[in-house]
Amino acid sequence: MYPLLFLQGIMFGIEEGNTCIWVHRLLPLLDEALGFAHKKPARKHRGRNLEELLRDFPELKELGILGDGVERPTRRPKDNEKQKKQYSGKKKRHTRKNIILTNPETTEVLFLGTTQDGTMHDKKALDDETLKTDIPVNLGVDLGFEGLEITNVQVVLPWKKPKGKELTELQKQQNAYFAKRRIKVEHAIAGIKRNRSVQDIYRNIKEGTDDILMTIACGLHNLRVASRYQKT
Repeated sequence: MYPLLFLQGIMFGIEEGNTCIWVHRLLPLLDEALGFAHKKPARKHRGRNLEELLRDFPELKELGILGDGVERPTRRPKDNEKQKKQYSGKKKRHTRKNIILTNPETTEVLFLGTTQDGTMHDKKALDDETLKTDIPVNLGVDLGFEGLEITNVQVVLPWKKPKGKELTELQKQQNAYFAKRRIKVEHAIAGIKRNRSVQDIYRNIKEGTDDILMTIACGLHNLRVASRYQKT
C-alpha cells in the first residue's frame, strides 16, 4: 500500500503523509458508494445469509455457487503470537484470508467472509460463517473444504486420489469437468486482486483497514463485471 501512497502523492502533488490521511478519509466513502450501487458482497455481520442470496439470484438454484479462500500477503508481525496466527503453511508466508462465494456464470462475488488470520483452515473459516438456507443448492469447492456440511447445501468436491491407487478414467474425466467449471472462482479472485491493495504486501497497522480494502476490492470487481455484462 505504501508504494501506492507515494505514487498518489506524486500525482496529486501532496506529501505521502497527507496522502495516507486522505486515503483513510475516502475509503469509507468509496465503501458506502459501492453499497448504494448494490455492488458490495453480502457479509455475515450485515445480517445477510445464503437463503437471501438465493432469493435475490434465483438462477443460482440451477447454476449452483462456487466457493474458495482468498489469501493476501501481510508483513511479518513483530508479536510472536500474531506471527503464529498469521503464518500460512500453504503460502509459506504471513497472510490474511477471506472466504468468497461467487456466481459461476458472471464471477460476481456474492458473499465475503470475515477477514481471518492465514493459519485459519478454509473449512473452519466457512464453518464460522454459520451459513444456512431452506433452499437447496449446490456448492462447488476444492478439497480444502472436505467434510463441510451446510443444511440443504450439496457440497460438490473433486475426486481425491486414493493412497497408493489411481483414479479411474471416469473419475479423471469428472475432475477435469469440475476443474473447468471451478476456474470461474479463480477468475473472480484474479479480478479482486487487480486491486493492488489486496495483491501487494499489506503494511497498514490500522485495525480493520485490511477488511474494508477487501470489501472495496470485491465491490469494484462486481462493478466491473456488471458493466461488462451490460455492454454485451
